[in-house]
Amino acid sequence: MTIWDALLALVHRWYVLLGAVLIGLLASYVAVSAEGAYWSKAEVTFLAPTSAINPNALRTTSSDLIIAAGAVAKRVNGNATWNQMADPAATIVGQGIVDGSQVKLPDHGGQWSRVYPRQVLDVQVSGPTAEVVRTRRAQLLESIDTELAGLQQGVAPSDRITTAVVPAAPSIIYIHGSKVRALVMIWVLVGVGVLAAIQILEPHSRQPWSGAVPALVPSGAPGRRAAPGTLRTRLVGHPPRGKRPAVPPDGHADGIGWTTATAAAHVDRRRPAADQQAGVSRRHGRAAPRGAARRAGRRPGRT
Repeated sequence: MTIWDALLALVHRWYVLLGAVLIGLLASYVAVSAEGAYWSKAEVTFLAPTSAINPNALRTTSSDLIIAAGAVAKRVNGNATWNQMADPAATIVGQGIVDGSQVKLPDHGGQWSRVYPRQVLDVQVSGPTAEVVRTRRAQLLESIDTELAGLQQGVAPSDRITTAVVPAAPSIIYIHGSKVRALVMIWVLVGVGVLAAIQILEPHSRQPWSGAVPALVPSGAPGRRAAPGTLRTRLVGHPPRGKRPAVPPDGHADGIGWTTATAAAHVDRRRPAADQQAGVSRRHGRAAPRGAARRAGRRPGRT
């Protein structure tokens, strides 16, 4: 389909174009009027008890701390589950959660395994306003400390696990998508959809060749009006299937422009040529049984 054919098809199927434009306008309005979300992130690090042997709690990493962090996250989230992401740094806004929260132990194992190398809880909060995000984040951090204290009931204060929030005052960021990119993609999809619909609904503009052969007709032919000394071109119809074309005799006005090659192309090729000897293969040019002789050779005793 050429560009001109596409334009003609759009004029002919104007209702398809109208429906696509209406859908594009509605999607554009939704994309432009969509608001962003406020988002904040904090990391809660679980610290081992300090002592004379272990004065720096930040350098201590053990499986016990990781297990404790996972248990606290489970108690804070309850029965809530999260999708496994290939990148543990993915934000909840990127996952489509624009009004909610998430507390999880980052998994660095990828898609096929689970690896928890750090005793750190990833706390992410999103909401429609900055105040909602700030309040929700404070509640989650307080809940983490409360659940950790519940797990350590009966443990001496010097042997208890503590937490540290990094950063101490998490910032709140406003996240919104690019409206220009959204509009461009919407109208690109609308254009592709219109072309696909036109290609399906509109019949093919190029019809297969019908076998008509152009013939030059002189200006003096009966039933024709033309300027003296000029020629006109008309189409000679295709003959019925299985029949030879009616080749005009020599010297006839309709015979001008009829070529021997065109006439021979319509001859039934299943009939052998007149000058071909019986029993001679047309393909190989040597004696070979053909037709009735071949059938007789397969069935001895019959002619």
